[in-house]
Amino acid sequence: MVPLNRGAASTMVKTGNYKLRASPAAGVGGMYATSNGTFKIVTTAAQVPSTFERQTWRITVVEGKKDTYTIVLVHKDEIALGGSWALDNVNEGYEDVPRGPIITAAEVFEWHITPTNNTSIHNTYLLRILTHRNFL
Repeated sequence: MVPLNRGAASTMVKTGNYKLRASPAAGVGGMYATSNGTFKIVTTAAQVPSTFERQTWRITVVEGKKDTYTIVLVHKDEIALGGSWALDNVNEGYEDVPRGPIITAAEVFEWHITPTNNTSIHNTYLLRILTHRNFL
């Protein structure tokens, strides 16, 4: 994750706006998580003017749940409206093992985010969706 307007990186993810770079891209540049509309697959794309507004994600800490966050697209004017990360099979009965590509959904889902502690590529994290069963 590449934080926007943040100082030195820490091992904890703080609530804020982020550009999410696909790993294992190291160094400058790379491909970033890009929204393509509600219920559409989140793809990766370079940071170019045509994608800027679809590449900023609001990661918000879920209070009271360790390493648990929501990831929602930030629209212009810094407002997070819809476009929550989900998995493509989100409406297929919430299986024990979620599968499918990441999409943006109207409903907000929770994600477990933990650092990889990869010393060769700093600021890398594992993201895992919490299934419906985890909410009960």
